[in-house]
Formats: sequence, structure tokens, C-alpha cells
Amino acid sequence: METLIIRDIINSNSANIDKKGNLVFQAIKERIEKDQPVILDFTGIDTLITAFLNLAIGQLYDLRPATELTQLVKIKRDTVSDSHFQKIALVLTNSKEKRQELANLQDEVMEDGY
Repeated sequence: METLIIRDIINSNSANIDKKGNLVFQAIKERIEKDQPVILDFTGIDTLITAFLNLAIGQLYDLRPATELTQLVKIKRDTVSDSHFQKIALVLTNSKEKRQELANLQDEVMEDGY
């Protein structure tokens, strides 16, 4: 299992620019597409905002079902503070729920419109 060090990917200790989140997403996506599990290491990240996380990990649910993602992407828990971990959990929960709502809406529209 490969470890991705977030600080090294974004070249900063501040994950406060959402565009840098896309760099992390691309790094994770490359591995997921090859079915290679990864561990996300947040060592040295002092600032972490949800806009960054939305791009970095929130859109992972567009790639694979949640059950597969939990096997392919892990977070090294001892590298994130409790407040950062809460933000990560919030982003993942919101992202998963939004995609489920969209899927439900699509099913509803398809049934009504046959």
C-alpha cells in the first residue's frame, strides 16, 4: 500500500487552496484506476479547509462505490488532528449523501419519463 504525503503533493503545509486539492485527487485517482490502495498522510499540514477536501477526496465517490473506496483509500489517523479529522469525515459524508440523492433523483426521473 503506497503512502501519499499530502504536504509533498501540494508543496505546502497549508491545504487552504481548493485548486491544490485537485493535485491530491489526481494522485489518488491514478492509483484507484489501477486498483492500488493508498494511505493519505497529512503529516505537517497545519491548515486544512473543506474546499480543499471537497476536491481532494470528495469527488472520489465519482470514481468508485463507497464500499470499494474504503478498501482502496485509507487515512493515516495519527497524522491528522481531531478537528481536521472531523472536516474529512464531514466532507466524505456530504459527498456520499449528495451522490446518493442524485442517483435517487435520476432513478425517479427515469421511471417517470420512461
